[in-house]
Amino acid sequence: MEVKISKWGNSQGVRLPLNIIRQMGIENFETVKLNIKVDKEGTLTLKKISPKVQYADYFKNFDLKEWEDQQKALGGFENRAAGTVEHELF
Repeated sequence: MEVKISKWGNSQGVRLPLNIIRQMGIENFETVKLNIKVDKEGTLTLKKISPKVQYADYFKNFDLKEWEDQQKALGGFENRAAGTVEHELF
């Protein structure tokens, strides 16, 4: 596919056609970053950068009440705030 380099503010830009964006697996292109590499022959490679997962992301859907209810139903719930329950080894 042939594209044109155009002036874009104080820089130069290449517009990527939507079908190329979709082939890269990019849905929301406003929030995606790309890694750009140029090899010795002048071949340009674009690679989508995977967003880094933040520790808090693992718990964003965590529901403490639901977890406590599940633990009680399984018979393994301990209320550590109340102190030791029984048979703890220290």
